[in-house]
Amino acid sequence: MLKKIVKAKPLEKRGEYPFNLAWLHQTDELAFKKPLTFLVGDNGVGKSTLLQAIAIQNQLPQLTNERYEEDPEYQTIAKLATYLKSHWDIKSKQGFFFRADDFISFIRKNRRLRKELENELDLLDEKGVPKLAFERQPYQNSLTALKLSYPKELHQLSHGQSFLSLFKSRLSPNSLYLLDEPETPLSPQNQLTLLYMIDEQIKQGSQFIIASHSPVLTAYPDADIYAINPDEIRQIAYEEIENVEFMKNFMADPKRFMHYTFNQ
Repeated sequence: MLKKIVKAKPLEKRGEYPFNLAWLHQTDELAFKKPLTFLVGDNGVGKSTLLQAIAIQNQLPQLTNERYEEDPEYQTIAKLATYLKSHWDIKSKQGFFFRADDFISFIRKNRRLRKELENELDLLDEKGVPKLAFERQPYQNSLTALKLSYPKELHQLSHGQSFLSLFKSRLSPNSLYLLDEPETPLSPQNQLTLLYMIDEQIKQGSQFIIASHSPVLTAYPDADIYAINPDEIRQIAYEEIENVEFMKNFMADPKRFMHYTFNQ
């Protein structure tokens, strides 16, 4: 289990993002005492950046199998990762980093790969290559692996169904999972399904660190919650999450919110 992240050396003077985040300069370490930790806060405060830096620092692959160094967006975050050090009790070599923004592109890539493999096998059929020929095996093995992982093509499912299918297929015990707003493609009901999957993996020794805006996910009864604001990061209770308080007030009197929103 990942126990904490600490600064390995002083950060650069404040300049370009993410080194202009004040809370980053004020925080020397962040402890993970429970198998599930949530990072909450407004857009732009650095939740995703922190997750990405932890992933790069621990060489945790992306769920989409994209390489960090091939994405210019990760270059500055990779620089931040060099300032961090991870402390483990037993280091996990399994798991992944997942960013909800990458989900649709992964679905398209999966569909394209499946089609390319099928086309290659069709060409070999046209050439009269026998079904058991060695030449067919790389394509057939890859296609079989895809079908076993995703029995129904992901693009034929709804966004929520395909996400849950993908997520379930890639989970394994004793792993570290860093998830950036996984609630994005999910209805509230499917968020509960995701939470059930997470709980099942926690029981098998896995750890999750999740950046989220979801009042459903963050209600998990035995999780630590860190709120990140521009000046600090601090541990809070579920009831103190701004989104939770807002949704309680909104659901208590939605007409009042609509009135003040559209009649100012």
